[in-house]
Amino acid sequence: MRVSLPLTTVALMADRLEVRLHGERIGWISRGSRRERIEFAWNPGYTPGPVTLTESFGSVRPKAPSGEASNFFGGYALEGRQRERLTERRGISNPADLYAMLREFGSSIAGAVTIADPDMVSRTQPRYEPISDGEIIKRLRRAANDGDLGSDDQSRSMLAGYQPKLLLARFGGNWYLPRGRAHSTHILKPRLPGRPDGLAREYYGHALAAELGLARYRTELAGNGARQYLVIERYDRVVDGETVTLIHQEDAAQALGIDWVDDHAKFQDPSAPRNSHRPSAYRIAELLGSLQGEGRPVADFLRRLTFAVLLVLQP
Repeated sequence: MRVSLPLTTVALMADRLEVRLHGERIGWISRGSRRERIEFAWNPGYTPGPVTLTESFGSVRPKAPSGEASNFFGGYALEGRQRERLTERRGISNPADLYAMLREFGSSIAGAVTIADPDMVSRTQPRYEPISDGEIIKRLRRAANDGDLGSDDQSRSMLAGYQPKLLLARFGGNWYLPRGRAHSTHILKPRLPGRPDGLAREYYGHALAAELGLARYRTELAGNGARQYLVIERYDRVVDGETVTLIHQEDAAQALGIDWVDDHAKFQDPSAPRNSHRPSAYRIAELLGSLQGEGRPVADFLRRLTFAVLLVLQP
């Protein structure tokens, strides 16, 4: 017999969350002074390897500044309607409660960071369940209508972004629904009635980027008519058989320490392009130019930026 604890009971069990990077414990998250704030303390004895957690506070020890830590981990959080719908479904009274959101959905997020409540690990074991084509369409429709990622209460995953989406895993050509702390390998986006050609435009944009060497992940269009959807291979996952390996990544909003609560903060303000609280191409290029290591990050960024602008300007 399976016994389910009420969400209110579970929420009181943990006073800190375990943070791992590529499977190695690197620190702990605890509640901050406000709902939208958390505290992050490094695990004693942890020594960063070639992959660091973040550019925004990576050198601060033993405890990161609350604001920078909150904006970095908040960068993994749900956005817009998805944040409202999924926090409500999980019994989180305030959609800006960052600690509660990371506890519920932090087990599988972007990149190779995982966040878990130690008291819930045994009850959220990763597993995959086969899913039919019909169920995929049903969940995509629900994601589009309700803004809830097409997920259920057994999912511990989230992915930032405003577009409706469904997170699935594909092994051997078959689709599976990740349960518990299991990781997805693909993002599926439904066709929206208000943008009937949106999927085709996105697909051909991906295809052109891949042809030019600007993208290494694969995309495909599946289904037809109102049931058409876009399949996007996750670039932060490597699949070998049924083993999913995570690749760390950090987006520009996290690296720049952009406020995670404001839905508009990650977009440039045309009236104030040098606003230190908003991103800009200049600030991103400046950040990339400060990175150590091989490669040409600024040149690569400018190539992708030029491509994106030309793509948008097409009639």
